[in-house]
Amino acid sequence: MSKFVEDLYLVASNDSSAPPGPAGYDLVGYWDVDDGGSHGTGGSTGEYMMALYVKMSDVGNIGGVRVGEILLTSSDNKLPIAPHGPGRAYTNIGYWDVDDGGAVGTNGSRGEYMTGFYTRTTSGITPSEFYIGAVFLTASNNNFPNLPAGSDGNWHLLGYWDVDDGGGVGTDGSKGEYMMGLFAQFVAYGS
Repeated sequence: MSKFVEDLYLVASNDSSAPPGPAGYDLVGYWDVDDGGSHGTGGSTGEYMMALYVKMSDVGNIGGVRVGEILLTSSDNKLPIAPHGPGRAYTNIGYWDVDDGGAVGTNGSRGEYMTGFYTRTTSGITPSEFYIGAVFLTASNNNFPNLPAGSDGNWHLLGYWDVDDGGGVGTDGSKGEYMMGLFAQFVAYGS
């Protein structure tokens, strides 16, 4: 059966590997944050690794509350900048300091300090409406993130950032000490 992204969760830590996530969530990937540290979803903080976790559910249960939109913002500010949009309520699920190569957010924002991770929830769905079928992190030594392996064109880049010296590990096991990219796959309901 097909799956959809029900929830996302960030964990910040001082560990040198992926910190553990909440029960029922799968690890998407993790990366080293810069000296400014990071703040996770449940109030965790750290100056080393940040990890992204996802909770997936069967499409048969898609009528309930789920992640409907993901948005990254990047800035030169000490705190993340919340996205703006009429009638759209976003929740910050975490933020982290990027390395000197900076970051590019979903909305085209750029910065060399904080990147904020925001979600907007939704419920219910109609035929042909899109839902988020998966999220994927890629890590590389390139100045632009790689597409997920075997990408079929349904993956959309939501943003990318420079990781610190400890590097990052992507969903597919990719490793890199430069750019980390976040991708989402959008699927038409009923297709």
